[in-house]
Amino acid sequence: MAREKKDGRRINYYLNRQIFEQLERYAEEKGQSMTTAIERILSEYFAEHSIRLDNSENVLQRAAAVSSEEVILENLPCGAGIYEVTDKGIRATYLNKRYRSYLQRSIGDLSEAPVFEVVHADDVDKLKAAIQTALKNEGEGSCDIRIADGADDYITFHVMGKIIRQSSTTTTIYVTYTPISESELLLIKRAETDGMTGIYNKITTEELIKHHLSNEGNAPCILLMLDVDNLKAINDTMGHPQGDRAICAIADVLRAQFRKTDVIGRVGGDEFLAFLPGVDTPEKVNEILSKLYSCISDLSIGENNDISIQVSTGVAMGKTGEISFEELYSNADSALYYAKRSGKKQYCIYSKNDLR
Repeated sequence: MAREKKDGRRINYYLNRQIFEQLERYAEEKGQSMTTAIERILSEYFAEHSIRLDNSENVLQRAAAVSSEEVILENLPCGAGIYEVTDKGIRATYLNKRYRSYLQRSIGDLSEAPVFEVVHADDVDKLKAAIQTALKNEGEGSCDIRIADGADDYITFHVMGKIIRQSSTTTTIYVTYTPISESELLLIKRAETDGMTGIYNKITTEELIKHHLSNEGNAPCILLMLDVDNLKAINDTMGHPQGDRAICAIADVLRAQFRKTDVIGRVGGDEFLAFLPGVDTPEKVNEILSKLYSCISDLSIGENNDISIQVSTGVAMGKTGEISFEELYSNADSALYYAKRSGKKQYCIYSKNDLR
């Protein structure tokens, strides 16, 4: 027994030394951050580890192999954990010391708390989407989320997860948690958002919509393409500040009317996109657009606020896993063109047979 413990400590020491040597080497490579290095080395380690685990000849060997997973994660320069995913939910089986110290919470507190309860309500859907990506086994699932600490506050982490192994009933994944500082958050926000309106910019909007559409499950969704009517005339006659007021006013209405789970972005000078998951019928589309147009009808610009703001909208419907972003965008663009040609200040829903 003593010999087995000594051999185990030797193996654990070797694994820690090996992983940190590779981390240091990867981190020194041009363009490699420590976060990227951690994700890269863990991915390689667990790929090899799963082969060793599958080839283990007895229960003791398998137990030692599983134990080495925790050793690797325990001394990482970031938070880490192991989770089991079953049809009953997600359960933490191991959380390293650094993660617990970030949150100032005990391992019992964190293990017993349902995974989604400690995540900020606005970030739960992002985490669920990242988990689904990881479970597809097509690469890492990652996102930035806020997690409750022990001081009634939230810490923002970059979270990355990937499958370790799977059985008929259980999928085991490892997760790393890298804290994001306030300055980093500010840089991320600046990179993702439109400077004038504060909503997503073109690149981020398209990336998020493509991510949604890549999910399987045939979930219904719609894409709205909105265009401010006569913006050039507004700029030419009243000046660009009034045109900017119109753009910001539309962005504010979109942000107020749509859900936090929807994707809203400014993708051109006077063009906006709004992606709404879960909308499955033209009747729901009409209800949503009627409310939106009612709010927009209250907007005005000009020195005396006597000039109404108007928009035209093209609507395309689809299902995730079935339609590409390019096709959905093209359909919405066709519907927008029809709405503009039909007199503006209205919306049109794309159909293969007709536009209405």
